[in-house]
Amino acid sequence: PCRAGGGCSIVTARKRSGDGGSGSSLLRASAVSAAVATLLKSTEPYIEQYFSLDMAAALREAGFRNLQISACDPRHRVIACLR
Repeated sequence: PCRAGGGCSIVTARKRSGDGGSGSSLLRASAVSAAVATLLKSTEPYIEQYFSLDMAAALREAGFRNLQISACDPRHRVIACLR
């Protein structure tokens, strides 16, 4: 938990197309085979909800501010914010 006046940082998987909030899913990407999609869904049952979540909006709604979002590698991003 992050108390008022505290900071928070998250490393999370990036969505395709630069995290534009489009809700595009990794599982719908043509580069992912049906077998890989099935495996992902079996080990990560909430993956569709995760990739459809607008993380920045959810953090703002939870009271976080000054969000800084940047890629840390081609597949992950770092989100830093204050509360």
